[in-house]
Amino acid sequence: GVMKSTIWEIPLVLIFVFSAFCPAFAQTCIPPLSGLAHWWPGDGTPQEIINGQDYDGTLVNGTGFAPGLVSEAFSLDGVDDWISIAHHDDLDFGTRDFTVAMWVNFTTVPGPEMVLIEKWIQLQPGHPTGGLGWSLSKRDDGLILSFGDGVNLASCSGICLISQVQIQPNEWHHVATLRRGDTFWLYWDGQPLQSLIPPEVPANMYNLDTEETTTLKIGHRGNSQDTPGAVPFPPLYFPGLNREETPG
Repeated sequence: GVMKSTIWEIPLVLIFVFSAFCPAFAQTCIPPLSGLAHWWPGDGTPQEIINGQDYDGTLVNGTGFAPGLVSEAFSLDGVDDWISIAHHDDLDFGTRDFTVAMWVNFTTVPGPEMVLIEKWIQLQPGHPTGGLGWSLSKRDDGLILSFGDGVNLASCSGICLISQVQIQPNEWHHVATLRRGDTFWLYWDGQPLQSLIPPEVPANMYNLDTEETTTLKIGHRGNSQDTPGAVPFPPLYFPGLNREETPG
């Protein structure tokens, strides 16, 4: 598949994976939104263009580039390609509001779980809370936001934010997930798909910080089930972005 990505802060965290701030049909692109904290355009390089080389990604195995929505995008082969970004404290969301968004283009739709982007630790089998951090992925049963703090029940260990979507191969789609107060949301092509207020502990009580050794991963969960196809660049983090302002 193909992806691009970005991050906003103050006090909201937003991650985008896409090629540029404009739709495919646009004649001109809008400038990046104010408060953009991190941005990996993927235009022939894994560089993060807001904060410099400390946040640059590493292309793992055969990860390359392919035509994106605008310019180039990361290209993943669905076998062992992915992008790794080293841990930084501001890449952890804690209990803050956040938005994670990306443009994706799948060359293959059916199949095993496709991890889009995550900062996630899978705890040992049988652990009652499942995991630490967050993960945005696509499975046969829908688009999924996984979240966990190692204390409260993690998603998909009893609660899960899942929404069915109609994906056409070789077409660009905009994917977003966000937390606003006590609620998690999923968006698809600019439209809200599903929301979730966890039944026992509200969304803003989940501390999604991970350990200092946990990298931000695009297209990978530390196993062979990587995202097939190509992926454009990722931007990450916007301050004060309202749900209605989520780019589509």
